[in-house]
Amino acid sequence: MVNAPLSMALKIERRCLLREGRKAVKSVPNNSSREPVSPMAQNPNRPISPHLGIYRWGPHMAISIFHRATGFVLATAGMVTLLWWLYAISAGAEAYATFQATMISAGDNASGWQMACNWFFRLLAIAVTWSFFQHFFSGIRHLMMDMGAGYELTTNRTWSMLVFVASLTATGIVALLVASRFMGI
Repeated sequence: MVNAPLSMALKIERRCLLREGRKAVKSVPNNSSREPVSPMAQNPNRPISPHLGIYRWGPHMAISIFHRATGFVLATAGMVTLLWWLYAISAGAEAYATFQATMISAGDNASGWQMACNWFFRLLAIAVTWSFFQHFFSGIRHLMMDMGAGYELTTNRTWSMLVFVASLTATGIVALLVASRFMGI
């Protein structure tokens, strides 16, 4: 049985359709096993929700996706590294030396496998550094938008491109500073 507010809402929708000059579609008769169907849901002229294929991709869309992805990377990589570091501290000097050789420097007399692992973790550190700066600058952009600035399309696109440029520049600067420290420059 249809309750009164729902049947009233269907009548109001039907009247609105008739006022707009659209053809009203009859609702499905009510029986005990089915809910009544709204005439708006049956109207074939009603616009459908847009999908990703309709939009033109731009930097403002990419920055939103990268913000979520870099947040996930930072949370995952940070937690794994923290847990490994805590385990290395609690397991003793040998485990901590392994952690330090893998993450920081394998040393002069390291094997090929240790050097490969060390370079892998260095590249991973650069990726995590980029993720940090990307997420950081994207967060600043979101903060500015939350304050009401930057909703114009050209401003939004410009800020989105600046986030990518700033994150790559900051990552390059940090990589150069770290490399110069290890090279003794």
